[in-house]
Amino acid sequence: MNTFQAITIPVDGDATLNDWDATNGTLSHLQKAVGGYVTVVSLASDLDMWLHDEGLLLGQPVNPVATAIAAAHGMTYQDYVGTAVFTGGADNEGETLPLTQEQAATLLTFARRTRDRTPA
Repeated sequence: MNTFQAITIPVDGDATLNDWDATNGTLSHLQKAVGGYVTVVSLASDLDMWLHDEGLLLGQPVNPVATAIAAAHGMTYQDYVGTAVFTGGADNEGETLPLTQEQAATLLTFARRTRDRTPA
């Protein structure tokens, strides 16, 4: 099994560390997590945020934790909606990379602190 680590953050901010079997790729896992087709926001060369491609059109609610993570990486021009999935960047062939253990721990800590400060 090809284990792949990613973090899923739904709009309630309750971040979850996922260990996916990526033997057949990651696209099906990403689509299942966000509930449809995906789009990616590259936050850094080693960090991507995946969202539902039509989240805004569907009226999905703002994800304050995902928006805060994006803002911490300089993406301050919009709010992000729906469930967000965080992965490593891409390799030289464009394949999605998993999060490192350090990245996962940092994102989980940031997500929990942000969620706890966000009004309900």
